[in-house]
Amino acid sequence: MNIYNYSTFEISNLEQINSLKKTFENEKINIIHSFKSLIWQGPFYVQEINKKIDLTKINYIVETNNNLGLIISLIDMGIKKISISNSLDKNVKDKIFSIAKKRNVDIYFTKKFTKKKIDFY
Repeated sequence: MNIYNYSTFEISNLEQINSLKKTFENEKINIIHSFKSLIWQGPFYVQEINKKIDLTKINYIVETNNNLGLIISLIDMGIKKISISNSLDKNVKDKIFSIAKKRNVDIYFTKKFTKKKIDFY
């Protein structure tokens, strides 16, 4: 199944991931760590979450919009699924894809995901 067809939820912390894991324990889902949370939490927080979750039933995808420094940092930190903005210059996208391929990182486009709303509180 194409990754864009799985149920997709936007999160900002580990508690929300744990809640989704319980709710969808028998389904493969996408969890997108939102860019607006990532900006203030930083790439090290994302790296720690990535280490703590079971990636067999969860596609943990980090949203970077068009922040090139963040994209490169996450690739260097070993994050395997990154979502970028489609508005990036074609040459820049090609370079990102080239670096990602060398590091075995999957790059996705944020706009292709259909995010479902869920109330965590």
